[in-house]
Amino acid sequence: ALKRVVAHDPGNKEAWSTLGWLYSQRRDNSNAALALERAVALDPGDYAKHFNLGFLYHEMGRGGAAIARFDETLRLKPSEDRALYGRGLQRAGSAVAGLALAEQDATTRAGSSSAGDPWADREARALTALTAANEAIAALGRAVPGEKTMLDALVPAREAFGATVHAGGSLRDATARAAAA
Repeated sequence: ALKRVVAHDPGNKEAWSTLGWLYSQRRDNSNAALALERAVALDPGDYAKHFNLGFLYHEMGRGGAAIARFDETLRLKPSEDRALYGRGLQRAGSAVAGLALAEQDATTRAGSSSAGDPWADREARALTALTAANEAIAALGRAVPGEKTMLDALVPAREAFGATVHAGGSLRDATARAAAA
């Protein structure tokens, strides 16, 4: 029905937005992105449309595009905590995901031996990335732990990650403990 609505009224920003949401629920991310991009183009001042597109981009692994939409959300509505969270999650997740892929690649190349592994300090790099993400989120949102912000979840995750790294745990173990914190 919504396809007929946008075919009949291609300027209907709410129909495009709803169609994008429906596509995303069906995991048809390509069509969801096209519909949400159209909704944003038709209504560039609606912070929620930018946020929804940013979240979809995050789900699609399009980090730079996700951050750009979260930044635009914050420009339009500086108090939108979900965009701060999405931006921090994207930045921290990108760093950890990249390091996890490097770990997998290095292990494959080295035949599960870490000798000569150029990523030998990957756990420390990931810890540095998580620490920087926490600090950036705190600075951007002017938040401190205990104020019922997302830092109340991120700080314990970073501490669990750090404790595992300092105990000699792998990136995989540290990530699992951070997620469970």
